[in-house]
Amino acid sequence: MMHEVPPRRRRKPRGRPRRLEVRRRPTSLWLAAAILALATVATPALAKKTDRIHVADIVIVGEVKSLERGRLKIGTDFMGTVDVDWEQVQRVESKLWFEVEIRDGTRHFGTLVASGEDRVLAIEGEEATVRLPFSELVTVNQAKAGFWGKIDASVALGFSFVEATDTTQASLDAGLRRRTGRFFSSLDLLSVFSETGDDSFTRNDFSYTAERALPGRWTYDAAAEFQTNESLGLDKRWLVRGSALLRAYRSNIRELSLGAGLAATREEFTNEQPGENSWEGRLSLEYHAFHFDNPELQVSVLALAYPSLTVSGRWRAQFNSDVQRELGWDLFWRLSIYWSYDNKPVGETVETSDLAVTASLGWSL
Repeated sequence: MMHEVPPRRRRKPRGRPRRLEVRRRPTSLWLAAAILALATVATPALAKKTDRIHVADIVIVGEVKSLERGRLKIGTDFMGTVDVDWEQVQRVESKLWFEVEIRDGTRHFGTLVASGEDRVLAIEGEEATVRLPFSELVTVNQAKAGFWGKIDASVALGFSFVEATDTTQASLDAGLRRRTGRFFSSLDLLSVFSETGDDSFTRNDFSYTAERALPGRWTYDAAAEFQTNESLGLDKRWLVRGSALLRAYRSNIRELSLGAGLAATREEFTNEQPGENSWEGRLSLEYHAFHFDNPELQVSVLALAYPSLTVSGRWRAQFNSDVQRELGWDLFWRLSIYWSYDNKPVGETVETSDLAVTASLGWSL
């Protein structure tokens, strides 16, 4: 009698499902973690901008960044950051928190709500709503902007050559500026190299300035500076100073400031003369003007006088002037004049004044 043999079962490979499960699980976890991280990072970037800016007959939906120097900076989803002439703006509305400064130095904090009237800004604070005409505004800045959002940077490189006099000149002008509420700080570097025939001279100015705004038109500042100037026989100069500043006139397109203060100075010279420590007074006049219309134009003038309180009859002077014109794509062209004067330089062969005129191409952020 024949017995039917049952079909032989195929054995499943041992361990394969476990190995597959072990491989898939980390992949799934990493994938889920990557999606979650991407969503977390992308959510703020993709957040819809809801500020409304009425310009002439159109409405721009974006994010109000700041108002400064006669231009309103707006972040948009599709055009990036754009600058709008403040004279063309009719109304501004934003749910973000802003600091608004007016001509007399008063500051208001709040959101920008609908004013119902052209060329009037309504600021809703914690206690009340303030209405201000656009003509009174000087600056408007996000009060809670990030660290990098409050920094302005610029760098300019210049070069010139005059064959008739065999004169070569090169310059580097760079700066970082940061403003937070009533506090303003800047880091500046100016370096000029000149060569005429066999003679060459260098001039370097490096400074850090911290400024604190007081209620009204007054501010005070403190600074540390380092300078060299071979044409004036100056090997090194360290200077620490403090000043009180009066903003005599300020609008969103023009500024005029007057200052007076005291400086402690240490000087070392290129000849064999010993170094000197001295006290000096400091008088300053600073003027800025801005023209937004295409192309953008900026003019800056700084005049300084340092009467010595240690050396009888000695005084120094410094004059810096810049004319800057926008070229587009954050590029600019700049014409600069630098002049230094010392009525009692150390050494009979040392010049009393030093003048440099440079044209440069630069970039700003």
